[in-house]
Amino acid sequence: MRNQRIQWIDSAKGFGILLVVYAHLFEFGTSLIYLFHMPLFFILSGITFREESLTDCLIKKGRSLLLPYIVFAILFVPLRILYLFIAEGTMPPIGFHCLSRSFFDVPLWFLFALFGVTVLMTIVVKMCRNWMVYAVCLLSSVGYISASHTFGLPSLVIQVLLTFVFLYVGTLMNKSLGHRGGGGGEFLTLLVSIVVFVISSTFSQPGTDISILKVPENPLSFYASALSGGFAIISSCKLMSSISVLTKIFSYFGKQSLYIFACHWPFIQPLRLVLGDSPMSSLCIMIISITLSILIGNVLKRAIPFIFR
Repeated sequence: MRNQRIQWIDSAKGFGILLVVYAHLFEFGTSLIYLFHMPLFFILSGITFREESLTDCLIKKGRSLLLPYIVFAILFVPLRILYLFIAEGTMPPIGFHCLSRSFFDVPLWFLFALFGVTVLMTIVVKMCRNWMVYAVCLLSSVGYISASHTFGLPSLVIQVLLTFVFLYVGTLMNKSLGHRGGGGGEFLTLLVSIVVFVISSTFSQPGTDISILKVPENPLSFYASALSGGFAIISSCKLMSSISVLTKIFSYFGKQSLYIFACHWPFIQPLRLVLGDSPMSSLCIMIISITLSILIGNVLKRAIPFIFR
């Protein structure tokens, strides 16, 4: 079971990654998607979290998260420089800043944050096993207050603290619900999640975005909408397990989610220069960027399987 893929988890990842690309291209519904689409990935990571030594965690997550970050950074720096030269007419200054995520590929913040929050969970589990709830509440509160008041903590640290609760909730789901989907309780969970999301999202301010540390003033609405939205997607994918065609489609994108996440953004702006910014052109850009992302990812997987296995 440790190495076996869980189909409804892949489906939820696939659903989530399509929402990520959609939110980068379209305006309709985007403010609602931003409330839960990234917390969903942290919850799913929590469900598959396995306790291990800190050394093993650093090695395994460094290989599976940090090394892909470096590979994609090096891959897309030339494309970003070319885009800036075409769009602005001048050659941007070349230096170490070109390897920063703000220069070449904004969505890659997630890989760093997931590495950090997984390492933090490994440490907290070993040090505060009997006080996990208190530790999660304390660390998450520090993260939320830091994001709300722009304290001097590094943005990566704040993102890790802010999303720690979502990973923890995922670990609780792993213990209490197991990996099997379906069942009569899933429909009730879906219904309750939708109701909670509709109510809590009305109190969330437009523009909520964990990547830039923009959170609403009301932490209850932030966490309620993030968790309920994530639960709704997860329950939908569990219920969808009986529909073979949909499950195969979403689980396929879920298996390719790392490549789509890392590769789609660098293509969006250049393609917009060529195709424009209408809804139809945005749909074409979505299809093209996802297709190119999957192709590039699978080429890299064949070329350097140690990193992309």
